[in-house]
Amino acid sequence: QAYDSGVKAFDAADISGALKQLKRAIQSDSKAYEAFAALAMVQARTGDPGAALVSYRRSLSLVEDYGPALRGFSDLLAKESGEDVALAYVADVAARHQNSAEVLTAHAEALSIAGRSQEAQSLARSALKLDPKFSPAMMVLATDHFRRRRIDLALYTLKGILDGQGADNPPRDPGNPDGHYLRGVIYIRLGQMAAGMSELKKAVAARPDLVQAHLVLAGEMISVGNVEEAMTHLRVAIAFENANIKARQLLGDAYRSLGKPELARKELEWVIQADPGAIGVHYNLALLFITSQKLNGLDRMGALKLAIVHLEKYLARVPRGGAGDAQELMESANLEKVGLEFEAADAASAAAGEDAFANEDFGDGGGT
Repeated sequence: QAYDSGVKAFDAADISGALKQLKRAIQSDSKAYEAFAALAMVQARTGDPGAALVSYRRSLSLVEDYGPALRGFSDLLAKESGEDVALAYVADVAARHQNSAEVLTAHAEALSIAGRSQEAQSLARSALKLDPKFSPAMMVLATDHFRRRRIDLALYTLKGILDGQGADNPPRDPGNPDGHYLRGVIYIRLGQMAAGMSELKKAVAARPDLVQAHLVLAGEMISVGNVEEAMTHLRVAIAFENANIKARQLLGDAYRSLGKPELARKELEWVIQADPGAIGVHYNLALLFITSQKLNGLDRMGALKLAIVHLEKYLARVPRGGAGDAQELMESANLEKVGLEFEAADAASAAAGEDAFANEDFGDGGGT
């Protein structure tokens, strides 16, 4: 009952409620391997990968071939400890479970992440021999093709999953949200924006917690000025992953576009604190300080000085050829700053002249 409540809370983006109920579930039953895996997934989304890895290990210590835990653990382990560490773990489990489509699929995904495409494709096909309808294995095939830039093969595989290949070969999983997400990303990269956005909307309709799909949608919407709709997707994304760097950065950009500079500044400065390596946010903050006329506690000169500081940090770390218009923004900010300094100097000089005139002793005007 607690497990079911935790899952329902997560589906409703009630992350704290999900954590509470799933912890209650494992306290009630220390062998509730599904609850441990679900708890791990939620912990990872709250920005606590260490706790998530511990919970995944507890799940796998109870049922080491439990597919959702094995795939989630492998993906997180690759991010936190390296691809080779994750691959070694999954390969060890796979050696004991050669007849499990779940395990073979997890192993194939780990191989794909590690760049061993041929082996990944072979293992995913072996998983499909064991279970021809196992769509996660087909998604490994499609994702691996995408990672290796074999776009035509990725789209062909996705067609088999989502649409089928004719009357004799119906779709394996027509509502697969990961499939719609991947196809949406591919269409957008190919310049097919309408088709891509349609696929991404199908993905989030099937799985509202698919944060990456919300972020791609929001980014594209902001780029064409559809900021209000983008905000809807960003709010959902942050409800599921409050500590998501990309979501908070996009939210800052959205607030700037909506003329809410204080909220924009708060989000973008949060990103810098959370991830000092996020160099793009320095550009975003510089743009905010240059374009916003009213920021609490800052006059125009103060805003320009901060913009220049952030542009210097951005230009010092951005890869060669990736600076875009940052150098032009720097020159513009410096010119405006110099102009304000001249105006201030002129004003000070004029004020000094007026003071001197007022203090000059002109006598009583009548002579002696």
